[in-house]
Amino acid sequence: MRANQLRGDHRRSRLVARLVTQLPEPPVLTVAHDIDPELTAALRELPARERELLLLVAWDELTPAEAAKAVGCTAVAARVRLHRARKRLHALLPDHAARAAGAPGLLEDIE
Repeated sequence: MRANQLRGDHRRSRLVARLVTQLPEPPVLTVAHDIDPELTAALRELPARERELLLLVAWDELTPAEAAKAVGCTAVAARVRLHRARKRLHALLPDHAARAAGAPGLLEDIE
């Protein structure tokens, strides 16, 4: 069994090396020009996975379950990430700047 495990490890290592060279660069956050610059800066501070879910729910008006399918995670994981993203965004935006910027869904469950 040890030889099979070594062969499997070797195949996985080669696959990972191949995938790393073929994966596209992560997308750069771009937002519309009419969005508050403070909000844009705060969104850039969020981890990419949390930011993506937050934007899918707040701006694309997907449900957390729909957003979870879009990003390939469970609905529970999506809700947790969404909550964390809103909490971090709230900390980054004093005085609820996101609401003033016309993005009410961004801080929806944080009060």
